Amino acid sequence: MIKSACRHAVLVAAVLLSSVVATMAQSPPVSVWSDFIRDRRDLAALNEHKRKKILNDLGAAITADPEGVSIEIERSRGAPALCQYMRVMFASDRTPEVVDQLDAVLHWGKPDKSIREMLSAPAYDDGGTWFPTAKRAGYFSGCVAGVLDGKRRSSTSLASRLPLFLSSRDQTIIALQIAERLKIGRPSKGDSYRKWMLNGLSKKDLVSPDVMDWFELGFDRAY
Repeated sequence: MIKSACRHAVLVAAVLLSSVVATMAQSPPVSVWSDFIRDRRDLAALNEHKRKKILNDLGAAITADPEGVSIEIERSRGAPALCQYMRVMFASDRTPEVVDQLDAVLHWGKPDKSIREMLSAPAYDDGGTWFPTAKRAGYFSGCVAGVLDGKRRSSTSLASRLPLFLSSRDQTIIALQIAERLKIGRPSKGDSYRKWMLNGLSKKDLVSPDVMDWFELGFDRAY
């Protein structure tokens, strides 16, 4: 009887341990973004120290797991949070980091692979074919263009500690850094940043024609 009870206790402990291990195995980068999306925190209203820490954590999460974070942001309809993050990063003169993160997402975390290859990975459902990586990378990219085009402006209060409005010069500098990294050419005068980015990605054949519809679907949902 005692031996049986001991064996039962050991079995219960093993089950509990496996549960703890499984919980710990969840991706911390994804958790960082899911918490941020849920909290709806106004980054601009924070003091510089707190804001910098949160920006660092969010950026490190994207760099560590571009795939997992992109899936979580799109799944959670996190465009408001993502666009706020990008807007504050741009306003904080941290554009190179956002460009690195955009490049990582477009490569779906595989820098040694081409963007076209990574975004063209198909999935099959109910006899149809769709391209989830393209849709989710488009969702992420849509926030970049949306911020540059002045979309999704947050209703920050007068007490906010950081101005979030980008000048035309700021927008141009940001766009040129993106263009240089992705090799998609400079924006044409009069074009929206949305049109510039989508046209550039398609003309450079970074997103294949049969995948572009899925990329644009995600793009416009975040834009």
